[in-house]
Amino acid sequence: MIDLHFQIQKAPRPCGASCPLFRLASVIPLIMMMIGCGPSGIERYPISGTVTYQGQPVKHGTIMFEPDTSKGNSGAAGSATIVDGKFDSATEGTGFTGGPQIVSIQGFSGVDANPEYAPYGTPIGEGKSYIKSFDFPENEAVEQDFEMADVIDE
Repeated sequence: MIDLHFQIQKAPRPCGASCPLFRLASVIPLIMMMIGCGPSGIERYPISGTVTYQGQPVKHGTIMFEPDTSKGNSGAAGSATIVDGKFDSATEGTGFTGGPQIVSIQGFSGVDANPEYAPYGTPIGEGKSYIKSFDFPENEAVEQDFEMADVIDE
């Protein structure tokens, strides 16, 4: 004679709204959003203008603004995208902190564009960046034009 014993076990309860793990998992994204929405502590100002190379608008590129620490400036870097010779950090980029800045520009001609390896065309200045120090006004929006005449190796 075979003696069979069966035990009836309750199935584990699926983790629902009353489960502590579920509650913790739902609170974490809320905390992350609140942290991300707080003030950054860095006052940024918009900068806009034009970028040309040998008098012609730069078709596409990036302009970066880095506080010049050698002149006592600090803060976050700013940037903007150059399209058809124009840039505006308020519409496509991040504002800058003003004061002494090191400006670097990487530009592309729009010529010989190839979507596989050169979607914006050939680099201006043989792929070198324009780098120059500027002293901008502080605590205000700035409009500045740049001519990429001084191309300096990175």
